[in-house]
Amino acid sequence: MARSVKSNIGVGKKQRVWFLAESFYPPFVGGLEKHAHLLLSKLVSADMDVTVLTRKMDPTSPAHEVFKNVPIRRIPPVGILKGKGWNALVPLLSLLVRVTYLLLRHAKRYDILMVSGVRVLSIPAVLVSKVLHKPCVIRSGSPIELQEAISTESLKKMGFPGVNVLLRILRNIRNGVLRRADCLVAISEEIRQQYLDIGVDSRRIAEIPNGADPSVFHPVTEADKFRLRREFGLPDDRAIFVFTGRLARMKGVMDLVYIWDEMVRRYPKIHLLYVGSGKRSVDGCEDELKTFIRENDLEAYVTLAGEVDSVCEYLQAADVFVFPSDYEGFGSALLEAVFCGLPAIATNVGVAAQVIRDGEYGRLVAPKDPAELRSAIVWMLERRDHWKAMGAHAATAAGGEYSIDNEARRYMDLFDDLRKGAGEAS
Repeated sequence: MARSVKSNIGVGKKQRVWFLAESFYPPFVGGLEKHAHLLLSKLVSADMDVTVLTRKMDPTSPAHEVFKNVPIRRIPPVGILKGKGWNALVPLLSLLVRVTYLLLRHAKRYDILMVSGVRVLSIPAVLVSKVLHKPCVIRSGSPIELQEAISTESLKKMGFPGVNVLLRILRNIRNGVLRRADCLVAISEEIRQQYLDIGVDSRRIAEIPNGADPSVFHPVTEADKFRLRREFGLPDDRAIFVFTGRLARMKGVMDLVYIWDEMVRRYPKIHLLYVGSGKRSVDGCEDELKTFIRENDLEAYVTLAGEVDSVCEYLQAADVFVFPSDYEGFGSALLEAVFCGLPAIATNVGVAAQVIRDGEYGRLVAPKDPAELRSAIVWMLERRDHWKAMGAHAATAAGGEYSIDNEARRYMDLFDDLRKGAGEAS
């Protein structure tokens, strides 16, 4: 990758990276946040000096913490700003000022800036990187954030005649800033194409898909599967379909339970397991989901496990993974399920088409199409004898390309390239 940045990085020095993210794990337990922590933990284990700078989403979270070997610094403003409309303006401006100040004040503590997301923190990071002649890497986690300079939820609350003009101005400013970044990481082909669409030089794009940890997410024996079911209070005489992730509308959570209400009448020996929570999601639907289950007498056919630390064990206790998201930047939950040897039914978003061979390893369906999702579930139920082979083939195909170790190596190579390019330019 050709670069023409200047920097004070010494090529022989230990790599020092500041990672900027508006939300991070803990306390936020979304797939993007948990994956970022896993990646950074791997980089720290590889003797990189990594520090996370993030917002204090939860007022009870400490300002400074080392969580599973990753140093985290949390700064105001506190709480969730997405979906707040004009009420988020002043806190966001204060965040931009505070981040800019910290990056300038502590410039000697890092050599490379890496930013998760393109909406807010990418702006001060790129601008400061140009002032200090330090490389800046931006990674978009979702195609939606590249399409929307302001979230849909906030736009609904900001409704006024000039909002579209404001949106175009903000989008143009953001896109101009992104084009100045030294490298933009594309975790999927869709995001790579979006970078190109806003005028990013293809030489500045690095394709690095997310990875999962095969030492955690892996198949288990039938005996262990049923042991886990007993441990979690799950039925051992039914086919268990599992969803993991935020209980949010954009994840297709309600569409799935509506279909399940129909399916149990035709297939009484099936069970649906939701693993996750709707907390801290502006489109969370956990309460609505619970109400629907109760009012339709589905308690015997649907289990809500809530927010858990052992997601891998719930996957290992199940038979089939269902992932009906409207959109995904990548889809780490799907990858984790595939690593656990589960055949999957997924909407064709994010990485789905790369890890599922439709009709062989599982089924791909169109987003927001309940009829197609229903047909895919029926298709899967009629092929129960093939589930184990489907899952094994998918796990083998994805194992090498999408391992977290492979992803971490790619980032280390990228940072090495940036340092070498900076050393040659300085």
